[in-house]
Amino acid sequence: MTTFKRNRSTIYTNGICNTFHNTTDRVLFFELDNPIKENEVNKIMNIYDKLNLNVMIHTTGNGVHFLSPTMIPLEVWKFAMDYLKDINKKCPMLTLRTRPNKYPNEEWIVTYIYNEHNPNNSSQMSDFLNNKFKTFFIPNLLLDYKIKTVSYPLPLSEFCK
Repeated sequence: MTTFKRNRSTIYTNGICNTFHNTTDRVLFFELDNPIKENEVNKIMNIYDKLNLNVMIHTTGNGVHFLSPTMIPLEVWKFAMDYLKDINKKCPMLTLRTRPNKYPNEEWIVTYIYNEHNPNNSSQMSDFLNNKFKTFFIPNLLLDYKIKTVSYPLPLSEFCK
């Protein structure tokens, strides 16, 4: 009889996807785990700035998440992921957790919002981030593609058993 080692807990979390229904456009998500290095943050912010993307950053129990409501073509997203791939080997970032339940007493704090009006802000992604994180992104009602959300088990760790 073969036994398999479980690498997932029985604790589930929610996440948001960087893709939408009925379009190949995406939004740029990124994640840094501790230790956070200033040069890596600068490189990440450089790509958001270079591509003129709105972005919000929030702390997690073990790092930071970068989320944007600004839609970009698939080719631009691939360029950004290629530019950032050396920072986090878990690239590409397809989903990010939207519930602080991975670490004990985890609280999320929005630490930065680059919030200039951008005509390419997804309506539903802007609304999601505004409701979830109390941001003030201005949605483009013409970009009303349906967002995708997921639920998945957290990895086993000393925190989740």
